[in-house]
Amino acid sequence: MHLRSALGHLGKLRAKRVRKCQKWGKPRSGSVIKQKILVTGAAGYLGSILCGRLLEAGYDVLALDNLFYGDCSLFHYCAEADFDFVQGDTRDEALIRSLLPKVSAVIPLAAMVGVGACKGDPAMTRTVNLEAIQMISRLRSPEQLVVYPTTNSGYGTNSDEVFCTEETPLQPISLYGETKAQAEALLLESPNAICLRLATVFGFSPRMRLDLLVNHFVHAALTDRRAGVSGRSQGRPGVRAGGLGLAR
Repeated sequence: MHLRSALGHLGKLRAKRVRKCQKWGKPRSGSVIKQKILVTGAAGYLGSILCGRLLEAGYDVLALDNLFYGDCSLFHYCAEADFDFVQGDTRDEALIRSLLPKVSAVIPLAAMVGVGACKGDPAMTRTVNLEAIQMISRLRSPEQLVVYPTTNSGYGTNSDEVFCTEETPLQPISLYGETKAQAEALLLESPNAICLRLATVFGFSPRMRLDLLVNHFVHAALTDRRAGVSGRSQGRPGVRAGGLGLAR
Protein backbone atom coordinates (compact mmCIF):
# COMPACT_ATOMS: atom_id res chain seq x y z
CA MET A 1 0.00 0.00 0.00
CA HIS A 2 1.16 3.55 -0.68
CA LEU A 3 -0.12 7.00 0.25
CA ARG A 4 -2.54 7.06 -2.69
CA SER A 5 -4.33 4.07 -1.16
CA ALA A 6 -4.23 5.68 2.28
CA LEU A 7 -5.82 8.84 0.90
CA GLY A 8 -8.44 6.66 -0.75
CA HIS A 9 -9.22 5.26 2.69
CA LEU A 10 -9.60 8.83 3.97
CA GLY A 11 -12.00 9.53 1.12
CA LYS A 12 -14.21 6.64 2.24
CA LEU A 13 -14.22 8.04 5.78
CA ARG A 14 -15.22 11.43 4.39
CA ALA A 15 -18.14 9.93 2.48
CA LYS A 16 -19.21 8.06 5.60
CA ARG A 17 -19.28 11.30 7.58
CA VAL A 18 -21.36 13.02 4.89
CA ARG A 19 -23.92 10.20 5.07
CA LYS A 20 -23.95 10.43 8.86
CA CYS A 21 -24.68 14.17 8.76
CA GLN A 22 -27.50 13.60 6.29
CA LYS A 23 -28.92 10.90 8.54
CA TRP A 24 -29.10 13.36 11.44
CA GLY A 25 -30.85 15.98 9.37
CA LYS A 26 -27.99 18.42 8.88
CA PRO A 27 -28.23 20.70 5.83
CA ARG A 28 -27.51 19.26 2.39
CA SER A 29 -26.26 22.52 0.98
CA GLY A 30 -24.04 20.79 -1.56
CA SER A 31 -20.89 21.67 0.35
CA VAL A 32 -18.54 18.80 1.08
CA ILE A 33 -17.56 18.10 4.66
CA LYS A 34 -13.80 18.50 4.45
CA GLN A 35 -11.51 16.44 6.58
CA LYS A 36 -8.59 18.03 8.36
CA ILE A 37 -5.36 16.08 8.61
CA LEU A 38 -2.63 16.67 11.17
CA VAL A 39 0.86 16.38 9.67
CA THR A 40 3.71 16.41 12.18
CA GLY A 41 7.17 17.24 10.88
CA ALA A 42 5.36 19.22 8.19
CA ALA A 43 8.34 21.41 7.32
CA GLY A 44 10.60 18.44 6.63
CA TYR A 45 11.75 16.75 3.43
CA LEU A 46 8.53 14.74 2.91
CA GLY A 47 6.16 16.89 4.95
CA SER A 48 6.73 19.99 2.84
CA ILE A 49 5.67 17.98 -0.24
CA LEU A 50 2.84 16.08 1.44
CA CYS A 51 1.09 19.24 2.67
CA GLY A 52 0.72 20.43 -0.91
CA ARG A 53 -0.56 17.06 -2.13
CA LEU A 54 -3.18 16.96 0.61
CA LEU A 55 -4.34 20.49 -0.20
CA GLU A 56 -4.58 19.57 -3.89
CA ALA A 57 -6.64 16.51 -2.95
CA GLY A 58 -9.16 18.70 -1.12
CA TYR A 59 -8.15 18.17 2.50
CA ASP A 60 -7.63 20.78 5.19
CA VAL A 61 -4.11 20.57 6.61
CA LEU A 62 -3.00 21.27 10.17
CA ALA A 63 0.80 21.37 10.03
CA LEU A 64 2.96 20.94 13.12
CA ASP A 65 6.71 21.49 13.19
CA ASN A 66 9.32 22.89 15.58
CA LEU A 67 11.06 24.63 12.63
CA PHE A 68 14.47 23.31 13.66
CA TYR A 69 15.60 23.68 10.05
CA GLY A 70 13.77 26.94 9.40
CA ASP A 71 10.38 27.85 8.01
CA CYS A 72 11.05 28.55 4.32
CA SER A 73 9.79 25.14 3.17
CA LEU A 74 6.18 26.01 4.08
CA PHE A 75 6.00 29.65 2.96
CA HIS A 76 4.22 28.83 -0.29
CA TYR A 77 1.27 27.29 1.59
CA CYS A 78 0.63 30.22 3.93
CA ALA A 79 -1.82 31.89 1.54
CA GLU A 80 -3.96 28.74 1.37
CA ALA A 81 -7.22 29.09 3.32
CA ASP A 82 -7.20 25.38 4.15
CA PHE A 83 -3.69 25.41 5.61
CA ASP A 84 -3.02 26.05 9.29
CA PHE A 85 0.38 25.95 10.96
CA VAL A 86 1.35 25.40 14.59
CA GLN A 87 4.93 25.73 15.76
CA GLY A 88 5.60 23.17 18.45
CA ASP A 89 7.11 19.88 19.51
CA THR A 90 5.49 16.57 18.61
CA ARG A 91 6.46 15.33 22.11
CA ASP A 92 4.40 18.04 23.84
CA GLU A 93 1.44 16.07 25.22
CA ALA A 94 -0.65 19.12 26.07
CA LEU A 95 -0.22 20.45 22.55
CA ILE A 96 -1.01 17.13 20.86
CA ARG A 97 -4.03 16.67 23.12
CA SER A 98 -5.34 20.08 22.00
CA LEU A 99 -4.79 19.39 18.28
CA LEU A 100 -6.20 15.88 17.92
CA PRO A 101 -9.89 16.83 18.40
CA LYS A 102 -9.56 19.14 15.40
CA VAL A 103 -8.54 16.44 12.90
CA SER A 104 -9.82 13.24 11.32
CA ALA A 105 -6.45 11.67 10.65
CA VAL A 106 -2.79 11.97 11.59
CA ILE A 107 0.30 11.52 9.45
CA PRO A 108 3.26 11.58 11.88
CA LEU A 109 6.42 12.49 9.97
CA ALA A 110 8.36 14.21 12.76
CA ALA A 111 11.45 12.10 13.40
CA MET A 112 15.15 11.93 13.99
CA VAL A 113 16.20 10.52 10.62
CA GLY A 114 19.30 8.62 9.62
CA VAL A 115 21.86 6.49 11.41
CA GLY A 116 24.27 9.35 12.10
CA ALA A 117 21.75 11.77 13.57
CA CYS A 118 20.21 9.09 15.77
CA LYS A 119 23.59 7.90 17.01
CA GLY A 120 24.48 11.49 17.91
CA ASP A 121 21.45 11.92 20.20
CA PRO A 122 19.99 8.56 21.28
CA ALA A 123 17.73 10.07 23.93
CA MET A 124 16.02 12.44 21.52
CA THR A 125 15.79 9.68 18.95
CA ARG A 126 13.80 7.48 21.32
CA THR A 127 11.49 10.26 22.48
CA VAL A 128 10.73 11.58 18.98
CA ASN A 129 10.72 8.37 16.94
CA LEU A 130 9.01 6.09 19.44
CA GLU A 131 7.56 7.77 22.52
CA ALA A 132 5.84 10.54 20.54
CA ILE A 133 4.17 7.89 18.35
CA GLN A 134 3.09 5.98 21.46
CA MET A 135 1.56 9.17 22.82
CA ILE A 136 -0.32 9.98 19.61
CA SER A 137 -1.70 6.45 19.47
CA ARG A 138 -2.77 6.64 23.11
CA LEU A 139 -4.46 10.04 22.81
CA ARG A 140 -6.29 9.60 19.51
CA SER A 141 -9.77 8.16 19.24
CA PRO A 142 -10.27 4.75 17.58
CA GLU A 143 -12.00 6.53 14.69
CA GLN A 144 -8.95 8.64 13.87
CA LEU A 145 -6.80 7.11 11.17
CA VAL A 146 -3.00 7.13 11.51
CA VAL A 147 -0.97 6.83 8.31
CA TYR A 148 2.62 6.16 9.37
CA PRO A 149 5.35 6.34 6.73
CA THR A 150 8.25 4.33 8.10
CA THR A 151 11.55 3.07 6.71
CA ASN A 152 13.08 0.05 5.06
CA SER A 153 15.98 0.39 7.52
CA GLY A 154 14.06 -1.97 9.76
CA TYR A 155 15.07 -4.92 7.57
CA GLY A 156 18.73 -4.63 8.54
CA THR A 157 21.29 -6.75 6.69
CA ASN A 158 20.66 -10.19 8.17
CA SER A 159 17.99 -11.40 5.78
CA ASP A 160 18.95 -14.18 3.37
CA GLU A 161 16.32 -13.00 0.91
CA VAL A 162 17.32 -11.18 -2.25
CA PHE A 163 14.26 -8.94 -2.06
CA CYS A 164 12.42 -7.96 1.11
CA THR A 165 8.63 -7.91 1.29
CA GLU A 166 6.05 -7.05 3.94
CA GLU A 167 6.48 -10.62 5.19
CA THR A 168 10.24 -10.34 5.71
CA PRO A 169 11.09 -10.24 9.45
CA LEU A 170 12.42 -6.90 10.68
CA GLN A 171 15.94 -7.13 12.08
CA PRO A 172 17.15 -3.52 12.52
CA ILE A 173 20.83 -2.98 13.19
CA SER A 174 20.70 0.74 14.03
CA LEU A 175 18.88 2.81 16.62
CA TYR A 176 17.07 4.58 13.80
CA GLY A 177 15.76 1.34 12.35
CA GLU A 178 14.99 -0.04 15.80
CA THR A 179 12.85 2.89 16.93
CA LYS A 180 10.97 3.07 13.63
CA ALA A 181 10.28 -0.68 13.68
CA GLN A 182 9.03 -0.50 17.27
CA ALA A 183 6.74 2.43 16.42
CA GLU A 184 5.36 0.52 13.43
CA ALA A 185 4.69 -2.55 15.57
CA LEU A 186 2.75 -0.66 18.23
CA LEU A 187 0.61 1.11 15.63
CA LEU A 188 -0.21 -2.12 13.83
CA GLU A 189 -1.49 -3.50 17.12
CA SER A 190 -3.91 -0.57 17.41
CA PRO A 191 -7.08 0.07 15.39
CA ASN A 192 -7.25 2.21 12.26
CA ALA A 193 -3.55 2.42 11.44
CA ILE A 194 -1.70 2.08 8.14
CA CYS A 195 2.10 1.73 7.99
CA LEU A 196 4.06 2.36 4.81
CA ARG A 197 7.64 1.09 4.54
CA LEU A 198 9.24 3.52 2.14
CA ALA A 199 12.26 2.88 -0.03
CA THR A 200 15.10 5.39 0.15
CA VAL A 201 13.59 8.66 -1.01
CA PHE A 202 15.30 11.01 -3.43
CA GLY A 203 14.52 14.09 -5.49
CA PHE A 204 13.68 17.74 -5.00
CA SER A 205 11.84 19.07 -1.97
CA PRO A 206 11.25 22.53 -0.50
CA ARG A 207 13.31 21.26 2.47
CA MET A 208 16.11 19.79 0.40
CA ARG A 209 18.38 17.04 1.77
CA LEU A 210 21.69 16.17 0.16
CA ASP A 211 22.54 13.34 2.57
CA LEU A 212 20.08 10.92 0.96
CA LEU A 213 21.78 8.34 -1.26
CA VAL A 214 20.70 9.36 -4.77
CA ASN A 215 20.73 13.07 -3.92
CA HIS A 216 24.24 12.69 -2.54
CA PHE A 217 25.44 10.88 -5.67
CA VAL A 218 24.01 13.53 -7.95
CA HIS A 219 25.42 16.38 -5.88
CA ALA A 220 28.85 14.72 -5.68
CA ALA A 221 28.90 14.05 -9.41
CA LEU A 222 28.05 17.67 -10.18
CA THR A 223 30.35 19.33 -7.66
CA ASP A 224 33.26 16.90 -7.32
CA ARG A 225 32.88 15.19 -10.72
CA ARG A 226 32.94 11.83 -8.96
CA ALA A 227 30.73 9.65 -6.74
CA GLY A 228 32.25 6.79 -4.75
CA VAL A 229 30.50 3.44 -4.51
CA SER A 230 31.62 0.50 -2.37
CA GLY A 231 30.12 -2.98 -2.31
CA ARG A 232 29.34 -3.71 -5.96
CA SER A 233 26.95 -6.54 -5.13
CA GLN A 234 24.69 -4.42 -2.94
CA GLY A 235 21.38 -2.97 -4.03
CA ARG A 236 19.21 -0.24 -2.58
CA PRO A 237 15.59 0.53 -3.53
CA GLY A 238 14.70 4.13 -4.20
CA VAL A 239 11.56 6.17 -4.76
CA ARG A 240 11.22 9.75 -5.96
CA ALA A 241 9.87 12.08 -3.29
CA GLY A 242 7.26 13.48 -5.64
CA GLY A 243 6.19 10.01 -6.79
CA LEU A 244 5.23 8.33 -3.53
CA GLY A 245 1.61 7.91 -4.57
CA LEU A 246 0.76 11.26 -2.97
CA ALA A 247 -1.34 12.51 -5.85
CA ARG A 248 -5.08 12.42 -5.59
